[in-house]
Amino acid sequence: MENKGVMAPSEIDIKRVSENIDEFQVIILYDRQSQNFDYQYLSEFPSLNLKQSIERNNVFPRVPSETFIVWQGAYDENNDLFYKIRLRARREMIVRLTEYIVAKFFIIHEPYLKPILKKNQTLK
Repeated sequence: MENKGVMAPSEIDIKRVSENIDEFQVIILYDRQSQNFDYQYLSEFPSLNLKQSIERNNVFPRVPSETFIVWQGAYDENNDLFYKIRLRARREMIVRLTEYIVAKFFIIHEPYLKPILKKNQTLK
């Protein structure tokens, strides 16, 4: 069945439209939620909240974010600013991954670690 009322855009039309759009960058900034991760996993070892989060592999839960479209010219003019934003985002990612890896280690090795931590509180 053919729909005669709607015509698909041709490659020429798509190229013509895309040539009129200036280059741009899409930037997504995530809000940091410090309550997102259970930081009490050592003092309350083993923490039930942490165990549930690890079991769900909840490394990067959904957090509020904002999306910005920045024209390439403005991006180039403020290159240092956007470089700092990228570095901060990269550090945030590394921190979250490190927290998850350490927590996962503690959960996997809980049967061995729990007696050691109970006997030697300074390790905690």
